[in-house]
Amino acid sequence: MKRTQFTRHALWACIFIVSGAIMIPATAQAKPTVNQAFQHTGSSTKNYSQTSKVPAQLESFSENIVRELSHQPAFASWARANINYYSLGPGTHGWFAAVMQNERQIGYMIISASEDGGFILSEYGDESSLPYSFDLLHNRLKQEHLMTASTTIPKSLDIEVLYTPLLPVWRVTPKGQESIYIHAITAEILPTAEVKINLSSMPLTSLNAKGVQSNNNNRFYLNDSSFASKGKGANHIYDPYNNMLWLTAPKLEIRTNSDFKAAMKDAQENLVFLSPHHNAAYGAPFAISGLQSWSTTQGNEDTVYAATGAKGKRFVPLSLLVDRGEFRSPMVKP
Repeated sequence: MKRTQFTRHALWACIFIVSGAIMIPATAQAKPTVNQAFQHTGSSTKNYSQTSKVPAQLESFSENIVRELSHQPAFASWARANINYYSLGPGTHGWFAAVMQNERQIGYMIISASEDGGFILSEYGDESSLPYSFDLLHNRLKQEHLMTASTTIPKSLDIEVLYTPLLPVWRVTPKGQESIYIHAITAEILPTAEVKINLSSMPLTSLNAKGVQSNNNNRFYLNDSSFASKGKGANHIYDPYNNMLWLTAPKLEIRTNSDFKAAMKDAQENLVFLSPHHNAAYGAPFAISGLQSWSTTQGNEDTVYAATGAKGKRFVPLSLLVDRGEFRSPMVKP
């Protein structure tokens, strides 16, 4: 989804958000392998090579997630996939699980450690919404004059792959200079102070009870009401940058799963998520085009993930969106 610099900055002005971010246009290059995204020639290489040893419980948990998702048409290719694991940056207690098929990445999961020693599914998606793209990072670093046209990242740059709830991020530290933070999906430069607060105050372990969790005594499964799309067709995704009707729409009262499902059912368009005064930190505003709802054999309340991303195939915990922002339902032009 292409957005011009003018459109984005005009939008930030409308909603009183100041941002120096510039969107990177999508490139026509072939998608890189996950190794390119995580392995650099800089000093941080040692932190992000493929993890050869992962906890058995983590492997079992992620394999169960993949197996369950593979029953859905949108994730059918996951049935024949394997998983590569990469540790995320220091202090995050998380893993990037790359879903691979024939050496090509077809999806991902971000899994975090919970305070009780288990694991939580922080977010997941298919190949249309992959975070940590090497191409995006490479283009951004060139725009910031931190590297040349060479495909090799200079050793003078220390690059860390980090994640805080809802926010995949690169921390790039040029030798002798302050770090900059780059959104690992949109490639926007993020506000340093806000990202630092997120990283220090909201580690992945704070995701407890906000996502599908591993539990030896409680099986989970994706229920029948797993996905729905609103708008002009099954593949339609509302673009809040091109159509700003959501700006004048009232805030929706969404606090529970039931509230969200009712709003999705009643809306004439995709919903729009925004986080007033914090949009830049979350890549907001963005469209919510559907949902996936997970149940457990113990009959606990369903865990709902909201569908976002360019093709509606990035799934993030609804409860985190409720905590961090609000929803609008765009009016449809007559």
